[in-house]
Amino acid sequence: MSLLGEVAPLIAPLLGEQALFRLTSSSNELRALQGLPLDLASRCACASEALRVARVHHTRFLIPAFTVDRCSQAEWEQLCTLPGLVSLTVKGSRRNPTVGQTPPGPVSALSGSALLSLPQSRSIVSLRLLEHAGALVHDLSHAALCVALETLVLHRCAALTDVAPLAAAPRLRCLELRKATALTDLAPLCCGAACWRLASLGLQGCRLLRDVASLGALRALEEVRRTCACARSAPPPIIADA
Repeated sequence: MSLLGEVAPLIAPLLGEQALFRLTSSSNELRALQGLPLDLASRCACASEALRVARVHHTRFLIPAFTVDRCSQAEWEQLCTLPGLVSLTVKGSRRNPTVGQTPPGPVSALSGSALLSLPQSRSIVSLRLLEHAGALVHDLSHAALCVALETLVLHRCAALTDVAPLAAAPRLRCLELRKATALTDLAPLCCGAACWRLASLGLQGCRLLRDVASLGALRALEEVRRTCACARSAPPPIIADA
């Protein structure tokens, strides 16, 4: 292999999409390379774009990190199976209606069982469903089966009432449940793998949480972010000695 062929995987993350396509089409040797990382993380693209790249190029280009404003349920299920995808963020914003139009509903919200597709991924380490994207999510059992998942962020997850499944998540270190307004109990987190791995916990706007003392059983816990009045009035969790 030539020097250019050896350094191509190193410079690929520094190139834009079109520049990388031009580079790899310049010789037969470069066209034969597989698994080159394609940087789409610097901008918020549409889900169909990532799926198009995967469909056309298969494993020639991998998308390690991807941020999408919104996606349909069908697109979401396909994104979860993209080879090499490490970080996936769905911003979940709503479109602003034009003058004379009826304001849209939460069209960016995925279904309540959206996380069902996660165990199909062997590579996703970080998943963020922001704003309205995770509004309907209520079942975390499939997230616990995602073997590589280390960071899970859900915003406006008002349908969520039970975090017990995440106690078995094998690698989860960072969990943020913002505005989980129906969540009342965190004690189920304090067993299983989560007891030894969970280091960061975000509970902003979880207004029904009354008792966080049970978090003292989380041996790796380093920070808890809380904004609701009930959580601020509670004493900080005591981290037990190993």
